Amino acid sequence: MCEKGETEMERILQVKTAKLYEAVDITDQIEGMIEEGEEGFLFVMAPHTSAALLMGMNLPAAIADNERVTQTMFACARPYLHAGKDGPNAEGHMYSWLHGNEMILPIEKGKLKLGKLQRIFFVETSGPRNRKVRVFNIK
Repeated sequence: MCEKGETEMERILQVKTAKLYEAVDITDQIEGMIEEGEEGFLFVMAPHTSAALLMGMNLPAAIADNERVTQTMFACARPYLHAGKDGPNAEGHMYSWLHGNEMILPIEKGKLKLGKLQRIFFVETSGPRNRKVRVFNIK
């Protein structure tokens, strides 16, 4: 679901996740925010400390590999200093720091200018939750 943001150039995409770790392909929803013939850029951000935005292939095996590698990598770093009451989502925070939660996407002739197999993913690391992705149109 998309809604207007606080300014004319902002749109908000609602993302509902069902699992602790979940990669949600949001490419089509973001592309749906672009007007026909539009040129410029989109600044996309996930305003959450335990979520990330990634670009990759929408293949179940690739998504499973990302989750497996991530869990293995973060397990090696336990225990986290900010885990517990003050940081119950410590691994999710590290995921967001390492992968990032914003991106700039080029628009050409009303379409996202992505590689042939590139898709945009919102990655939840502390779900299930209702989240927002903020999309700003920069012309």
